[in-house]
Amino acid sequence: MKSVLGIARISNADGAPAAGLQLRMQSFSLKTGKWINVASGATGDDGNISLSGPLEEDDDDGAPQLRLVRAPANAVLSEGGRLSYNRDTGELAIEFGDLVDLGDPVSPAAVDVRFARINHTIAAQPASIRTNAATGMRVAARGIGADLQRAELNAATLRPQLDLLNVQLATRDKEITELRSNLQSRDNVALQLQQKVQQIPQLEAQIAGLRVVERDLATERGRAVDLGRQLEQVRKENEQLKAPQAQTVSTQAVAENLGRQIRQAQVAIGAEAGGLALANVRVKIKGVAANGAQTVQFLGKDDLEKTDMHGGLAEFDFEFGQQGTPAPVDDVVVPALRGLTESAVRQVLVALGLRLSPVSGPADGGVAPGQAVMQAPAAGTRAARGATITVVFAG
Repeated sequence: MKSVLGIARISNADGAPAAGLQLRMQSFSLKTGKWINVASGATGDDGNISLSGPLEEDDDDGAPQLRLVRAPANAVLSEGGRLSYNRDTGELAIEFGDLVDLGDPVSPAAVDVRFARINHTIAAQPASIRTNAATGMRVAARGIGADLQRAELNAATLRPQLDLLNVQLATRDKEITELRSNLQSRDNVALQLQQKVQQIPQLEAQIAGLRVVERDLATERGRAVDLGRQLEQVRKENEQLKAPQAQTVSTQAVAENLGRQIRQAQVAIGAEAGGLALANVRVKIKGVAANGAQTVQFLGKDDLEKTDMHGGLAEFDFEFGQQGTPAPVDDVVVPALRGLTESAVRQVLVALGLRLSPVSGPADGGVAPGQAVMQAPAAGTRAARGATITVVFAG
Protein backbone atom coordinates (compact mmCIF):
# COMPACT_ATOMS: atom_id res chain seq x y z
CA MET A 1 0.00 0.00 0.00
CA LYS A 2 1.37 3.35 -1.03
CA SER A 3 -1.45 5.83 -0.30
CA VAL A 4 -4.84 6.08 1.36
CA LEU A 5 -8.03 7.91 0.32
CA GLY A 6 -10.66 8.82 2.92
CA ILE A 7 -14.24 9.89 2.13
CA ALA A 8 -16.90 11.17 4.57
CA ARG A 9 -19.97 13.38 4.85
CA ILE A 10 -20.27 15.56 7.97
CA SER A 11 -23.44 17.16 9.34
CA ASN A 12 -24.03 19.19 12.49
CA ALA A 13 -26.36 18.40 15.39
CA ASP A 14 -29.29 20.01 13.53
CA GLY A 15 -28.81 17.73 10.53
CA ALA A 16 -27.47 20.48 8.23
CA PRO A 17 -24.19 20.00 6.29
CA ALA A 18 -21.17 21.04 8.35
CA ALA A 19 -19.39 23.35 5.89
CA GLY A 20 -15.77 24.52 6.41
CA LEU A 21 -15.02 22.02 9.14
CA GLN A 22 -11.27 21.30 9.50
CA LEU A 23 -10.60 17.56 9.62
CA ARG A 24 -7.58 15.26 9.75
CA MET A 25 -7.22 11.65 8.70
CA GLN A 26 -4.77 9.82 10.97
CA SER A 27 -3.09 6.40 10.88
CA PHE A 28 -1.79 4.51 13.90
CA SER A 29 1.97 3.91 13.72
CA LEU A 30 3.25 0.61 15.12
CA LYS A 31 6.77 1.98 15.32
CA THR A 32 5.96 5.01 17.43
CA GLY A 33 2.78 3.81 19.03
CA LYS A 34 1.08 7.09 18.15
CA TRP A 35 -1.45 8.48 15.68
CA ILE A 36 0.19 10.31 12.83
CA ASN A 37 -1.46 12.67 10.36
CA VAL A 38 -1.93 11.30 6.83
CA ALA A 39 -3.97 14.13 5.27
CA SER A 40 -6.01 17.14 6.30
CA GLY A 41 -8.63 19.41 4.73
CA ALA A 42 -11.95 21.18 5.13
CA THR A 43 -15.49 20.08 4.28
CA GLY A 44 -17.32 21.66 1.39
CA ASP A 45 -20.65 23.47 1.40
CA ASP A 46 -22.45 20.11 1.15
CA GLY A 47 -20.49 18.72 4.14
CA ASN A 48 -18.54 16.24 1.96
CA ILE A 49 -14.78 15.79 2.28
CA SER A 50 -12.19 13.71 0.48
CA LEU A 51 -8.69 13.32 2.01
CA SER A 52 -5.74 11.60 0.35
CA GLY A 53 -2.16 11.11 1.47
CA PRO A 54 0.82 8.69 1.48
CA LEU A 55 1.39 5.95 4.04
CA GLU A 56 4.71 6.10 5.85
CA GLU A 57 4.62 2.42 6.78
CA ASP A 58 4.22 0.14 3.75
CA ASP A 59 2.51 -3.11 4.69
CA ASP A 60 1.06 -5.38 2.00
CA ASP A 61 -0.23 -7.97 4.46
CA GLY A 62 -2.65 -5.84 6.50
CA ALA A 63 -4.51 -2.56 6.51
CA PRO A 64 -3.58 0.20 8.96
CA GLN A 65 -5.88 1.53 11.66
CA LEU A 66 -7.40 4.79 10.38
CA ARG A 67 -9.56 7.43 12.01
CA LEU A 68 -11.08 10.84 11.22
CA VAL A 69 -10.64 13.63 13.76
CA ARG A 70 -11.69 17.28 13.98
CA ALA A 71 -8.88 19.79 14.19
CA PRO A 72 -7.34 21.21 16.21
CA ALA A 73 -8.52 19.27 19.29
CA ASN A 74 -8.28 15.86 17.56
CA ALA A 75 -11.88 15.08 18.55
CA VAL A 76 -12.52 11.65 17.07
CA LEU A 77 -15.48 11.58 14.65
CA SER A 78 -14.99 8.05 13.35
CA GLU A 79 -12.52 5.23 13.81
CA GLY A 80 -12.49 2.66 11.00
CA GLY A 81 -14.85 2.27 8.07
CA ARG A 82 -15.45 0.30 4.87
CA LEU A 83 -12.13 -0.55 3.20
CA SER A 84 -11.28 -1.27 -0.43
CA TYR A 85 -7.90 -1.75 -2.08
CA ASN A 86 -6.68 -1.27 -5.66
CA ARG A 87 -3.72 -3.58 -6.35
CA ASP A 88 -2.82 -1.80 -9.57
CA THR A 89 -2.39 1.64 -8.01
CA GLY A 90 -1.58 0.49 -4.47
CA GLU A 91 -4.21 2.86 -3.06
CA LEU A 92 -6.29 1.98 0.00
CA ALA A 93 -9.75 3.61 0.16
CA ILE A 94 -11.83 4.00 3.31
CA GLU A 95 -15.42 5.24 3.57
CA PHE A 96 -16.16 6.73 6.99
CA GLY A 97 -19.84 7.22 6.02
CA ASP A 98 -22.24 9.89 7.31
CA LEU A 99 -20.98 11.46 10.55
CA VAL A 100 -22.42 13.99 13.00
CA ASP A 101 -20.25 16.68 14.63
CA LEU A 102 -21.59 17.68 18.07
CA GLY A 103 -19.02 20.44 18.59
CA ASP A 104 -16.51 20.94 21.42
CA PRO A 105 -17.54 20.03 24.99
CA VAL A 106 -18.11 22.89 27.45
CA SER A 107 -15.37 21.60 29.79
CA PRO A 108 -12.96 18.71 29.37
CA ALA A 109 -12.98 15.72 31.67
CA ALA A 110 -10.19 13.35 32.51
CA VAL A 111 -10.18 9.78 31.29
CA ASP A 112 -9.41 6.88 33.49
CA VAL A 113 -5.81 5.75 33.03
CA ARG A 114 -7.03 2.19 32.64
CA PHE A 115 -7.48 2.94 28.92
CA ALA A 116 -3.72 2.89 28.59
CA ARG A 117 -3.63 -0.72 29.82
CA ILE A 118 -6.26 -2.08 27.40
CA ASN A 119 -4.62 -4.09 24.63
CA HIS A 120 -6.10 -3.96 21.09
CA THR A 121 -5.14 -5.27 17.67
CA ILE A 122 -4.38 -2.50 15.22
CA ALA A 123 -3.38 -3.28 11.62
CA ALA A 124 -3.13 -6.96 12.55
CA GLN A 125 -0.59 -6.13 15.28
CA PRO A 126 -1.07 -6.04 19.07
CA ALA A 127 -0.90 -2.48 20.44
CA SER A 128 -2.12 -0.36 23.30
CA ILE A 129 -4.28 2.71 22.88
CA ARG A 130 -2.31 5.53 24.37
CA THR A 131 -4.64 8.39 23.57
CA ASN A 132 -6.43 10.45 26.17
CA ALA A 133 -9.81 11.69 24.99
CA ALA A 134 -12.35 13.88 26.70
CA THR A 135 -15.37 11.68 27.34
CA GLY A 136 -17.40 13.94 29.55
CA MET A 137 -19.28 16.98 28.34
CA ARG A 138 -21.40 19.74 29.78
CA VAL A 139 -24.67 20.74 28.14
CA ALA A 140 -25.75 24.37 28.44
CA ALA A 141 -28.97 25.81 27.16
CA ARG A 142 -30.11 29.38 27.81
CA GLY A 143 -27.79 29.82 30.79
CA ILE A 144 -28.89 26.61 32.53
CA GLY A 145 -26.05 24.10 32.90
CA ALA A 146 -26.14 20.46 33.81
CA ASP A 147 -22.94 18.66 34.65
CA LEU A 148 -22.83 15.10 33.45
CA GLN A 149 -21.31 12.46 35.64
CA ARG A 150 -17.91 11.20 34.85
CA ALA A 151 -18.17 8.24 32.56
CA GLU A 152 -15.67 5.54 31.85
CA LEU A 153 -15.79 4.25 28.28
CA ASN A 154 -14.45 0.83 27.40
CA ALA A 155 -13.82 0.75 23.63
CA ALA A 156 -13.40 -3.02 23.64
CA THR A 157 -16.94 -3.58 24.95
CA LEU A 158 -18.77 -0.66 23.35
CA ARG A 159 -17.84 -1.51 19.76
CA PRO A 160 -19.57 -4.97 19.69
CA GLN A 161 -22.59 -3.46 21.41
CA LEU A 162 -22.82 -0.71 18.81
CA ASP A 163 -22.45 -3.24 16.01
CA LEU A 164 -25.23 -5.37 17.55
CA LEU A 165 -27.46 -2.31 17.87
CA ASN A 166 -26.83 -1.42 14.23
CA VAL A 167 -27.79 -4.94 13.18
CA GLN A 168 -30.93 -4.78 15.31
CA LEU A 169 -31.84 -1.38 13.89
CA ALA A 170 -31.35 -2.68 10.34
CA THR A 171 -33.54 -5.69 11.16
CA ARG A 172 -36.23 -3.41 12.60
CA ASP A 173 -36.08 -1.18 9.54
CA LYS A 174 -36.54 -4.23 7.32
CA GLU A 175 -39.46 -5.45 9.40
CA ILE A 176 -41.07 -2.00 9.30
CA THR A 177 -40.66 -1.93 5.51
CA GLU A 178 -42.24 -5.36 5.21
CA LEU A 179 -45.11 -4.34 7.50
CA ARG A 180 -45.73 -1.23 5.42
CA SER A 181 -45.72 -3.36 2.26
CA ASN A 182 -48.13 -5.83 3.85
CA LEU A 183 -50.40 -3.01 4.96
CA GLN A 184 -50.33 -1.55 1.47
CA SER A 185 -51.16 -4.97 0.00
CA ARG A 186 -53.94 -5.39 2.54
CA ASP A 187 -55.34 -1.99 1.62
CA ASN A 188 -55.24 -2.94 -2.06
CA VAL A 189 -57.03 -6.22 -1.34
CA ALA A 190 -59.64 -4.38 0.73
CA LEU A 191 -60.17 -1.88 -2.09
CA GLN A 192 -60.55 -4.68 -4.65
CA LEU A 193 -62.97 -6.50 -2.34
CA GLN A 194 -65.03 -3.34 -1.94
CA GLN A 195 -65.17 -2.93 -5.72
CA LYS A 196 -66.28 -6.55 -6.11
CA VAL A 197 -68.99 -6.07 -3.48
CA GLN A 198 -70.22 -2.99 -5.34
CA GLN A 199 -70.42 -5.06 -8.53
CA ILE A 200 -72.59 -7.77 -6.92
CA PRO A 201 -75.99 -6.04 -7.57
CA GLN A 202 -75.07 -5.44 -11.19
CA LEU A 203 -73.96 -9.06 -11.62
CA GLU A 204 -77.15 -10.31 -9.97
CA ALA A 205 -79.21 -8.23 -12.40
CA GLN A 206 -77.24 -9.65 -15.33
CA ILE A 207 -77.78 -13.19 -14.03
CA ALA A 208 -81.53 -12.58 -13.73
CA GLY A 209 -81.57 -11.25 -17.30
CA LEU A 210 -79.63 -14.28 -18.53
CA ARG A 211 -82.11 -16.59 -16.84
CA VAL A 212 -84.97 -14.86 -18.64
CA VAL A 213 -83.09 -15.16 -21.91
CA GLU A 214 -82.45 -18.83 -21.16
CA ARG A 215 -86.16 -19.46 -20.62
CA ASP A 216 -87.00 -17.62 -23.83
CA LEU A 217 -84.35 -19.62 -25.64
CA ALA A 218 -85.84 -22.89 -24.37
CA THR A 219 -89.26 -21.77 -25.62
CA GLU A 220 -87.82 -20.83 -29.01
CA ARG A 221 -86.05 -24.18 -29.20
CA GLY A 222 -89.38 -25.94 -28.63
CA ARG A 223 -90.94 -23.85 -31.36
CA ALA A 224 -88.04 -24.64 -33.66
CA VAL A 225 -88.54 -28.36 -33.06
CA ASP A 226 -92.26 -28.06 -33.87
CA LEU A 227 -91.50 -26.04 -36.99
CA GLY A 228 -88.96 -28.65 -38.03
CA ARG A 229 -91.54 -31.39 -37.73
CA GLN A 230 -94.05 -29.35 -39.70
CA LEU A 231 -91.44 -28.66 -42.37
CA GLU A 232 -90.66 -32.35 -42.67
CA GLN A 233 -94.37 -33.10 -43.07
CA VAL A 234 -94.64 -30.43 -45.77
CA ARG A 235 -91.66 -31.91 -47.55
CA LYS A 236 -93.24 -35.34 -47.57
CA GLU A 237 -96.47 -33.91 -48.88
CA ASN A 238 -94.55 -31.95 -51.49
CA GLU A 239 -92.79 -35.12 -52.62
CA GLN A 240 -96.17 -36.77 -53.01
CA LEU A 241 -97.49 -33.81 -55.00
CA LYS A 242 -94.55 -33.73 -57.38
CA ALA A 243 -95.00 -34.67 -61.02
CA PRO A 244 -94.94 -38.42 -61.72
CA GLN A 245 -91.59 -39.98 -62.26
CA ALA A 246 -90.30 -40.94 -65.65
CA GLN A 247 -92.62 -43.38 -67.43
CA THR A 248 -91.66 -45.69 -70.29
CA VAL A 249 -94.31 -46.70 -72.88
CA SER A 250 -94.15 -48.24 -76.31
CA THR A 251 -94.18 -46.00 -79.36
CA GLN A 252 -97.08 -48.01 -80.83
CA ALA A 253 -99.14 -47.43 -77.67
CA VAL A 254 -98.48 -43.69 -77.91
CA ALA A 255 -99.58 -43.66 -81.53
CA GLU A 256 -102.74 -45.70 -80.77
CA ASN A 257 -103.62 -43.42 -77.84
CA LEU A 258 -103.20 -40.31 -79.97
CA GLY A 259 -105.27 -41.88 -82.80
CA ARG A 260 -108.03 -42.78 -80.38
CA GLN A 261 -108.18 -39.25 -79.00
CA ILE A 262 -108.24 -37.82 -82.56
CA ARG A 263 -111.09 -40.15 -83.52
CA GLN A 264 -113.04 -39.05 -80.48
CA ALA A 265 -112.41 -35.43 -81.41
CA GLN A 266 -113.47 -36.26 -84.99
CA VAL A 267 -116.79 -37.67 -83.82
CA ALA A 268 -117.41 -34.69 -81.55
CA ILE A 269 -116.60 -32.20 -84.33
CA GLY A 270 -118.80 -34.06 -86.84
CA ALA A 271 -121.75 -34.08 -84.45
CA GLU A 272 -121.47 -30.41 -83.57
CA ALA A 273 -120.30 -28.93 -86.89
CA GLY A 274 -122.56 -30.86 -89.21
CA GLY A 275 -120.26 -33.15 -91.17
CA LEU A 276 -116.93 -31.38 -90.68
CA ALA A 277 -113.91 -33.63 -90.23
CA LEU A 278 -110.24 -33.29 -89.27
CA ALA A 279 -107.90 -33.68 -92.22
CA ASN A 280 -104.21 -34.18 -91.38
CA VAL A 281 -103.17 -34.03 -87.70
CA ARG A 282 -99.51 -33.84 -86.72
CA VAL A 283 -98.27 -34.29 -83.13
CA LYS A 284 -94.63 -33.87 -81.94
CA ILE A 285 -93.52 -35.40 -78.65
CA LYS A 286 -90.09 -35.21 -76.93
CA GLY A 287 -88.73 -38.09 -74.89
CA VAL A 288 -85.86 -40.51 -74.51
CA ALA A 289 -85.89 -43.17 -77.23
CA ALA A 290 -85.01 -46.73 -76.18
CA ASN A 291 -85.09 -50.25 -77.57
CA GLY A 292 -84.58 -49.10 -81.14
CA ALA A 293 -87.23 -46.36 -80.82
CA GLN A 294 -89.83 -48.99 -79.99
CA THR A 295 -90.30 -47.39 -76.58
CA VAL A 296 -90.17 -43.81 -75.38
CA GLN A 297 -89.48 -42.57 -71.83
CA PHE A 298 -91.34 -39.45 -70.71
CA LEU A 299 -89.41 -37.56 -68.01
CA GLY A 300 -90.57 -35.27 -65.23
CA LYS A 301 -90.23 -31.52 -65.56
CA ASP A 302 -86.86 -31.22 -63.74
CA ASP A 303 -85.25 -34.20 -65.48
CA LEU A 304 -86.73 -33.10 -68.82
CA GLU A 305 -85.04 -29.68 -68.62
CA LYS A 306 -81.67 -31.18 -67.59
CA THR A 307 -81.74 -33.81 -70.34
CA ASP A 308 -82.83 -31.34 -73.00
CA MET A 309 -79.92 -29.05 -72.11
CA HIS A 310 -77.45 -31.83 -72.98
CA GLY A 311 -79.22 -32.80 -76.22
CA GLY A 312 -80.31 -36.21 -74.94
CA LEU A 313 -83.98 -35.94 -75.99
CA ALA A 314 -85.45 -37.40 -79.17
CA GLU A 315 -88.41 -35.84 -81.00
CA PHE A 316 -91.24 -38.12 -82.10
CA ASP A 317 -93.41 -36.81 -84.98
CA PHE A 318 -96.80 -38.46 -85.40
CA GLU A 319 -99.02 -37.69 -88.47
CA PHE A 320 -102.67 -38.72 -88.72
CA GLY A 321 -104.72 -38.46 -91.93
CA GLN A 322 -108.47 -37.87 -92.29
CA GLN A 323 -110.42 -40.35 -90.19
CA GLY A 324 -112.99 -42.22 -92.21
CA THR A 325 -114.31 -45.73 -92.55
CA PRO A 326 -111.60 -48.23 -91.73
CA ALA A 327 -110.11 -49.83 -94.85
CA PRO A 328 -109.54 -53.53 -95.16
CA VAL A 329 -106.37 -54.72 -93.46
CA ASP A 330 -103.41 -54.74 -95.87
CA ASP A 331 -100.14 -55.62 -94.14
CA VAL A 332 -96.68 -54.92 -95.52
CA VAL A 333 -93.23 -55.85 -94.28
CA VAL A 334 -91.41 -52.97 -92.58
CA PRO A 335 -88.11 -52.43 -94.43
CA ALA A 336 -84.65 -51.83 -92.82
CA LEU A 337 -84.02 -48.08 -92.84
CA ARG A 338 -80.72 -47.73 -90.90
CA GLY A 339 -78.13 -45.57 -92.67
CA LEU A 340 -80.65 -43.92 -95.06
CA THR A 341 -81.28 -40.21 -95.15
CA GLU A 342 -84.69 -38.78 -94.32
CA SER A 343 -85.61 -38.20 -97.97
CA ALA A 344 -84.64 -41.75 -98.89
CA VAL A 345 -86.58 -43.19 -95.95
CA ARG A 346 -89.65 -41.13 -96.89
CA GLN A 347 -89.55 -42.44 -100.51
CA VAL A 348 -89.27 -46.05 -99.35
CA LEU A 349 -92.16 -45.75 -96.89
CA VAL A 350 -94.44 -43.86 -99.35
CA ALA A 351 -93.88 -46.61 -101.88
CA LEU A 352 -95.08 -49.17 -99.32
CA GLY A 353 -98.03 -47.02 -98.20
CA LEU A 354 -96.49 -46.23 -94.84
CA ARG A 355 -96.08 -42.89 -93.08
CA LEU A 356 -92.85 -41.45 -91.60
CA SER A 357 -92.48 -40.00 -88.08
CA PRO A 358 -88.94 -38.54 -88.01
CA VAL A 359 -87.14 -38.21 -84.68
CA SER A 360 -83.87 -36.38 -83.99
CA GLY A 361 -81.56 -38.20 -81.61
CA PRO A 362 -77.92 -38.72 -80.66
CA ALA A 363 -75.45 -40.08 -83.20
CA ASP A 364 -74.54 -43.76 -83.21
CA GLY A 365 -71.31 -45.46 -84.20
CA GLY A 366 -70.92 -45.97 -87.94
CA VAL A 367 -73.79 -43.62 -88.84
CA ALA A 368 -73.22 -40.13 -90.18
CA PRO A 369 -75.31 -37.14 -89.05
CA GLY A 370 -78.65 -37.01 -90.92
CA GLN A 371 -78.85 -40.79 -91.40
CA ALA A 372 -81.30 -43.18 -89.72
CA VAL A 373 -80.05 -44.72 -86.51
CA MET A 374 -83.02 -46.81 -85.34
CA GLN A 375 -86.67 -47.37 -86.21
CA ALA A 376 -89.95 -48.58 -84.74
CA PRO A 377 -91.51 -50.98 -85.58
CA ALA A 378 -88.32 -52.90 -86.21
CA ALA A 379 -87.30 -54.07 -89.64
CA GLY A 380 -88.97 -57.36 -90.74
CA THR A 381 -92.15 -56.87 -88.76
CA ARG A 382 -95.51 -56.38 -90.48
CA ALA A 383 -97.48 -53.18 -90.38
CA ALA A 384 -100.79 -52.16 -91.90
CA ARG A 385 -100.72 -49.79 -94.83
CA GLY A 386 -101.07 -46.22 -93.61
CA ALA A 387 -99.28 -47.04 -90.34
CA THR A 388 -96.65 -44.65 -89.03
CA ILE A 389 -93.02 -45.75 -88.85
CA THR A 390 -90.93 -43.83 -86.32
CA VAL A 391 -87.32 -43.34 -87.45
CA VAL A 392 -84.54 -41.74 -85.35
CA PHE A 393 -82.04 -39.72 -87.39
CA ALA A 394 -78.59 -38.78 -86.04
CA GLY A 395 -78.51 -35.12 -85.04
